[in-house]
Amino acid sequence: MRSHSKKNNLSVTGIPGTTGILLAFDVVKKYRKNFLGFSIYRETTFKGQKKKTWLKNLLQFPDPKIKTYEPIDSKYAPIQKFRWSDYSVYPDTEYSYTIYGYYSGKQELVEGPSITVQTLALDKGKHQVIFNRAVAASQAFERAFPNVNPDVYDPKSFDDDKARKWLSRGLLEKIQSYITQATAGDRLDVCIYEFELQSIVDALNKAKKQGAEIRIVYHAKIGDEQTLLNVASVQQLNLHVENITARLTNSITHNKFVVLSKKDAALNFQPQQVLTGSTNFTQNGTYRQGNVVHVINDSKVAAVYSSLFEELLNQKIFD
Repeated sequence: MRSHSKKNNLSVTGIPGTTGILLAFDVVKKYRKNFLGFSIYRETTFKGQKKKTWLKNLLQFPDPKIKTYEPIDSKYAPIQKFRWSDYSVYPDTEYSYTIYGYYSGKQELVEGPSITVQTLALDKGKHQVIFNRAVAASQAFERAFPNVNPDVYDPKSFDDDKARKWLSRGLLEKIQSYITQATAGDRLDVCIYEFELQSIVDALNKAKKQGAEIRIVYHAKIGDEQTLLNVASVQQLNLHVENITARLTNSITHNKFVVLSKKDAALNFQPQQVLTGSTNFTQNGTYRQGNVVHVINDSKVAAVYSSLFEELLNQKIFD
């Protein structure tokens, strides 16, 4: 997964994710005099087209010709950190980076090492990790959608669906596709704190219509507004009472996971996958807060989560 290279007293390490690549740099100590930062040149082939660009930076040297807060090529505004994340990448795509050292005086660029990094796929592999954009890219959102208010809870307040998809960046879509893969002979065990998004209710109902069994444990607390929202979503699923647990606690039920199980030859459910992470099933969770979804294709890990779900479903564990 990682790629590392050194050249001309500079070094770089690339660590790929699904929709982001972390780049870590260094410069040999005795070559740090007059060193101002790192410039990053990127090449890739996307949808059959070669694309070459300098990664951009918002921190810049004083220049009346450059607009303040406008992104500028790092060739002219070097990265003044020893790490930088490239969030403008796509899943399952190869990217090549060349790192340059930027020195004062003549503002000389010294060519450093190059690395090639492959991002992870959204729909294959043992681990699928998806981060949304949300608050982590708030300035980029303002540039892309200047007239859209992401803090309004009504989804109709967005100018169009592009804004929501941009913020989610595949996170909500991964939750939906994970749920709707379940068909006859499958079971989905859902344990959730905040359950509000209609699109996820719809995905669960689709899985149910496809023949999958649905069970759910959700946060509940007397006099709690969130509980009322959760109940409203759960009621739309029309589940058997034995497949529902309102988990009453003194504080909150903060679990967020969905276990997919499949029937074996003896017609017993065997855990296969688990979707977990920090994301609640809300607009805040998918569009505004910075969150992650992690799908683990490992039956042993899924079995651990399945065991926890059984305990919670039967109210054997309390906070």
